[in-house]
Amino acid sequence: MVLPDACSKDPASLVAGSRVPPADLASIDFLSPSIGVGVTLSSVMCTWHKSAVDGVQLGSEPYPTRLAMARTGGETWTVEGGPLPRSLLTNFVTRLAFSSATTGWVGADGHLASTRDGGRL
Repeated sequence: MVLPDACSKDPASLVAGSRVPPADLASIDFLSPSIGVGVTLSSVMCTWHKSAVDGVQLGSEPYPTRLAMARTGGETWTVEGGPLPRSLLTNFVTRLAFSSATTGWVGADGHLASTRDGGRL
């Protein structure tokens, strides 16, 4: 008997307006007590059930790296804009800093990207 996988968060549906669980954020920066900016992980941990006999295997699944905003003190995170630049698609977002809801910088593996439109570009 093969059991269903606990993976597949349906990364194709991670578009602007999608909700993101706080656990799926790699880095966050708060602009105020209520407004936060975050970057999603590029992979998420999940389990695969090999079979009832072989048990469960832990692994990871690719996840699109996106900018997310919270306007509720971090309770609810929502995707803003499109995909981050290819050079930032990594598990190791090392820097995230925003001076406003529209202007910020994200650094990963020696690469830096900036936005002045809240992550749309």
